[in-house]
Amino acid sequence: MSGVEWLVDAQSEQGWIADRLRGEDRQVRIAGCTYGVPVLLLPTVQFTDARVLARSCRSGLPMLRRYGGGAAVLAGPWLASLNLWVPAGQRPLPTGLAALRQWVGQMHVGALNRLGFQTRLAQVATVELVEVCAALRAACFGAASIGEVLDDVGRKVVGISQHRSPRGTWIGAGTLVGPTDWSLLCQTLGLPGSVTRLLHERTSWCPLRARLVLTAVAAEVSCSLESACGAKFVPEYYRQSASSSETKSAARL
Repeated sequence: MSGVEWLVDAQSEQGWIADRLRGEDRQVRIAGCTYGVPVLLLPTVQFTDARVLARSCRSGLPMLRRYGGGAAVLAGPWLASLNLWVPAGQRPLPTGLAALRQWVGQMHVGALNRLGFQTRLAQVATVELVEVCAALRAACFGAASIGEVLDDVGRKVVGISQHRSPRGTWIGAGTLVGPTDWSLLCQTLGLPGSVTRLLHERTSWCPLRARLVLTAVAAEVSCSLESACGAKFVPEYYRQSASSSETKSAARL
């Protein structure tokens, strides 16, 4: 198992995912991605909607087709993305998507709690959020599914998606690390203002730097897989940061 790979934008991230799903990579891999500018990541059904494309062009918001199920994700400086590639037949990782999602979610809970931001797993899908407003289905953070992560009062912080191929499974987890421009998302998708308000109410974010969060989660994953993969790759940056004044001050936020 190799160390963490760092991706610089949404396009390189989607390319990394495609290479894993279509290639012959037999190693468990982790890639972190941060986004310098906003970009709308859409599943196929929304990506091919001419109305969404027209609104995106008017606003100047770039669009990319994304892997994984679910709904639209507005990536930007407020999002820290972790990508995990699990080759087919990899043991002893959890089998089945639900178990794998819960495991990935637990890695995020462990890392965020260690950094001082208290979180917990969503044990059941929060269907009631969708029932409040059906339009919430169009936004990835509109509801929480099994394995996703909530703050200590039940607001969504980490969203998870996945894509499976005969070669293996990709799991993607996005952590909100800053205020999200939900109005930009809703305007581009043609959603009413009520959805913008609900997204503000139903989500939260951790006040930590994106790269610090991703490195901490990668360390949790590496520690969990160390014995199985026979290799140590906990990032040195995380080992240093764990005792640094930056981490201590961030944990107090």
